[in-house]
Amino acid sequence: MTNKISLEQKMLNTKKITELILDLPVSFSLPNGWGLKELLLHLWSWDDEFTKICEGKMNDSLDQCEFEFKKMNMDYVEWNDYVLEKMSNLTLDEARQKYKETRYKIITLYEKLIKFPETVEDEKSFYRTDRILDLWQHDKQHLKAGGIKIDF
Repeated sequence: MTNKISLEQKMLNTKKITELILDLPVSFSLPNGWGLKELLLHLWSWDDEFTKICEGKMNDSLDQCEFEFKKMNMDYVEWNDYVLEKMSNLTLDEARQKYKETRYKIITLYEKLIKFPETVEDEKSFYRTDRILDLWQHDKQHLKAGGIKIDF
């Protein structure tokens, strides 16, 4: 049985995992061959997507929001590869800065979003606030795959 956690706890978990990610050693790698730079760019790309969703939700324009991979008629795996290829010229420091800026932006948006009443009725929709704030779980999966123990 999965315990349902509060939006506030999800916020706290996002902040905790962000610090873990920013403290990863340069040598960090994942079984799929990604190094730290690729992980940061991957996480940045999804943070950027969810930033657009948060802004759309708070501006009551969610009907205009669509994930980029869907707009491009790709599956998300193809889109992940596309983003990494598109950003391959960035240095590790540039990737870290991109991730950091967007992550702090989304944390600020989350803090505002949790004060808004829920407008999406479909409980399975990725556009629901509780699902949007589960983005930290995505980070957790990658860190666990890279051998990082996470106890929250």
